[in-house]
This record gives sequence, structure tokens and C-alpha cells, in this order.
Amino acid sequence: MSLMPKRKLKKVSPVSPVKFSLNFASVRKFSFIEPKQRFDNSKTDFCEYKVYPKITFNTKKSEILIVLIFFGFIKETSEKNLDGEALFIFKVEELERLVYSENEILKFINPNDHNLVLSLISISYSTLRGILFEKLKGTLYSGTLLEIINPQKLFEQRNVM
Repeated sequence: MSLMPKRKLKKVSPVSPVKFSLNFASVRKFSFIEPKQRFDNSKTDFCEYKVYPKITFNTKKSEILIVLIFFGFIKETSEKNLDGEALFIFKVEELERLVYSENEILKFINPNDHNLVLSLISISYSTLRGILFEKLKGTLYSGTLLEIINPQKLFEQRNVM
């Protein structure tokens, strides 16, 4: 026999999941230049990558576009010898119900919906890791990978450039 009082359960409104798909992924710009200066590449961490996202919304097409701008540097010499840009286009069902425009800037109606953008950044970044791994085979950067990062950190860098 239970002595606990009976509680009424609150009705929770169902949350409808956001449906999306990656419709397009492409490296639009890619440049790799062999380093001019000599350096020690015997360590696996001789290079450093920087990645900056640009995020735009196209509510008419229900799309979120993520452009990842990337650079590669030789740590020892600070020489930039890799740069490029990758485009990822995601189709988001009913995007117009998630965002509104304020001073020509799109904002999420529910601030928690920015988690959708974090997920899309994460997918884009992970895809870019694989693309760069393949494109850099046979170069000095062969076998190096973009570091695994928190997508929130990348999201916060969207206005740094």
C-alpha cells in the first residue's frame, strides 16, 4: 500500500520535431600552397586550422545556408597556406514558423530553436572534416584533421571575421 498522495499530471503540449535535410554540400573555394619556409613537420600538430561560419536564412525557399570559411597555418612559421570556403544548404520544413525578421535580421521565435542551427553547424563541420581529409591527401597536411569542437564555440565565431 502506497502512502504517497496522488498527483495530477500536467498535460504537456507535444513538441513537433523540426524536419530538415542536407540538400547541397560543396567546396566552392580551395587553395593549398606548399610552404615557403622550412619547418619541423615531424609532429602531428604542426598545423592549425581556423574555421568561421556564415549563416543565412532563405525563408522563401525554407533553407538555411551555412558557409564555412577555413584557413590552415603552419604553427612554427605562422604561414597561411590553406584557405577555402564550403557551402552547405539545408532544407528546413516550415522554417517560416521558426523565425521572424527584426531590423532585417532573422531571429528565432523560440530562443531554444537556435539548437537547430547548432545541429546544422555540427553536421556541416563534420562533413568539412571528411572533405578536407580527402582533399589534403598527398599534401603536407595529409592525415591531419580539423579538431573536434563544440558547435556552440563555432556558432559564437560567426561574426568574428
